Amino acid sequence: MRPQTTSNRRARRAVVLIAGAAIAMATTACSSTSTPTPTSSDAASASASATQVAKLLQQGVDQATQQKTDEAVATFNSVLAIDPTNKYALYNLGLIAQNRNDTTNAVAYYDKAIKSDPAYTPAMYNKAIILEATNVVDAIALYEKIVQVNPNASTAWYRLGLAYERQGQGEKAK
Repeated sequence: MRPQTTSNRRARRAVVLIAGAAIAMATTACSSTSTPTPTSSDAASASASATQVAKLLQQGVDQATQQKTDEAVATFNSVLAIDPTNKYALYNLGLIAQNRNDTTNAVAYYDKAIKSDPAYTPAMYNKAIILEATNVVDAIALYEKIVQVNPNASTAWYRLGLAYERQGQGEKAK
């Protein structure tokens, strides 16, 4: 069983990620693009939807932080009912599954989050951690992708070095 502190760290990390998601979604909903201007009712509907998703994401994170994981799962699924490719809801469902030692579902949720955003490194990182136990080669590939996306991802570099070492690739590990 994992220590409580690991769960708390992950919950805090999820809060930070969700807070960023809410800001990003609010910014996206308010930005203009070169595409045709939607009608005012379309814009109002999209804005209301983004606001609702942001509120639900925060609610789900709060529930998960309070160890109300069944409620958090329901809330994140409500987000997916509105936005089926929401990487933050998918990531958090993966995180909950991972904390429950349900690695099969955790990987499936992380895969969906990565499919939604191929550069979404939190999902890649957690998936790589799971894969280390059974498929270190795929874990290495994910860590390498993470450091390509974010060369300053120190924990990915660290775990990549450990994985290389486990594979007997000491020079790469250095």
